[in-house]
Amino acid sequence: MTQVSVVIITKNEAENIGRCIQSCQKLNAEILVLDSQSEDDTVTIATNLGAVVHSIEWLGYGATKNKGADLAKHKWILSLDADEALDEVLQNEITDALSQENKAAAYWLSRTFIFDNKKIKHGAYKNEKRLRLYDKTKMRWNNVAVHESLEAIDKTKNLKTDNVKGTLLHYSYKNEEDMEARLEKYARLSAKKLSGKGSGYLQLKKILSPSFSFVKNYLLKGGCLDGKSGFILAKAQARYIRKKYQYTLDNLSN
Repeated sequence: MTQVSVVIITKNEAENIGRCIQSCQKLNAEILVLDSQSEDDTVTIATNLGAVVHSIEWLGYGATKNKGADLAKHKWILSLDADEALDEVLQNEITDALSQENKAAAYWLSRTFIFDNKKIKHGAYKNEKRLRLYDKTKMRWNNVAVHESLEAIDKTKNLKTDNVKGTLLHYSYKNEEDMEARLEKYARLSAKKLSGKGSGYLQLKKILSPSFSFVKNYLLKGGCLDGKSGFILAKAQARYIRKKYQYTLDNLSN
């Protein structure tokens, strides 16, 4: 079987890193942790579980993931966040995918969001797919401020991608306070991507987009079927959208 290196980026992920690493051990993979000056027990836990830890300065999401891929021994990379974990089906399917002769350049993983200790099946987080298993000789992460993605190194080639069965479990938020703090961070980062837009466009989006987001995620995408959690997540997503446009407008006026 083709060997794989797991690359995990961390900062103060003591609550999550053990679960993430343990879910990858069945792959018999090299496990690298790129840690950005954690102040908790992240490094100790990762080291005790057999991971190779590289302590680095934060370079941004895409650049840090590329740094991890560059340090990895193997050309196949499984890129994970510390708050993610492979379920048993996904562990087996990744092994099967890497044992095939005619591999795709990268593979999509289905991700299920966990909030308040239950799986979220509707709304903004339903049916998520993430391109995370890839051949580093063919693909690299881009350097956008937030929501980075994999891109072909040779832009002239139309690379094949495929799907891997199983589920990537995403334990993103510890509680509502943690969710608000993270979405605040993402809103400020997203504002940098929107800085080229005109103020009229941004004002309109700030007024209309949050309401549309709530209706879409809570009603049209069935977030209401997830009960209280669905309402909390739909409301938080709408608030995040309003903030990213407001922060962009604030940046323009400074």
